[in-house]
Amino acid sequence: MWTVPSKWVDDLGYDELMDIIRRHDANIKVSSKYVGKNINRHKAILYTMVDTQIRANALSIGYPQSNYGSFAQNTIRSPLTTAHANDTVLWHEHGHAELMTMFAGESESWNHMLAVANFMENSGLTAQEGFARSLAYGSHNHTTSDALSSWVVMDEFINNNGMAFQQGSYRPRGHADYVEYVEMFGLEAMQNFNRRINIEMDGLEWDTGWSNGRTNHNANDRILRLSREAGVNVAPLFHLWGHRPSNLANLNAAMAAEGLGESVQIYDRMVRGGVTRSR
Repeated sequence: MWTVPSKWVDDLGYDELMDIIRRHDANIKVSSKYVGKNINRHKAILYTMVDTQIRANALSIGYPQSNYGSFAQNTIRSPLTTAHANDTVLWHEHGHAELMTMFAGESESWNHMLAVANFMENSGLTAQEGFARSLAYGSHNHTTSDALSSWVVMDEFINNNGMAFQQGSYRPRGHADYVEYVEMFGLEAMQNFNRRINIEMDGLEWDTGWSNGRTNHNANDRILRLSREAGVNVAPLFHLWGHRPSNLANLNAAMAAEGLGESVQIYDRMVRGGVTRSR
């Protein structure tokens, strides 16, 4: 659904307008599937509009979204086109509205994965190609190896501490871990991870059931769940990207109990990054 200036659609033919609608519809279905929700959700799940003012002093979520343009300046932008369906700001902000769980400090980073999923599923791009185009703000054409190079020189990495909010937010390294997870184990593994959480949380009270875990999902539980979907122990991968287990001994015991062993793919990735000894 959109609310747009009439002049944006006056010159559009039926076929062109339907192409735009189909592109948006395809992307919202992929996004819904990625976050583990029903792809046949209500048609208004993503409702955007154009206005001369947006609801906050920065781009933000809302119902509807008014994220055309830059910050609190004029937000009237070029006419509605098929290209707008891949607007990464649109999908970044929509990601907030999905209320998904995440590691601590990921509130402005994990949601770039909706764009990655859309690029992969509907544009036929690889995980790395989708990653290069997924950032809502700032530079593009980066790889996860580029992002890792910028992370391993930081004091937090050198001192074996977690990635700070400011280091991952709006930056490629903030969601590079999920991109590498998807690249190794498939988009379906991430979709299943999100779907199982949604099934478990369905019907629980917001304030007592899972709100605290939404922006600070217990690291052991999150890593174990991700490992189940991958079929291997993925703790080293997420530790590499600044997400340490909350209790390594307990996590190792849980991994052993479920037969989740080490991953050659993750080991090879760490060797390529030159970080096996430091982690």
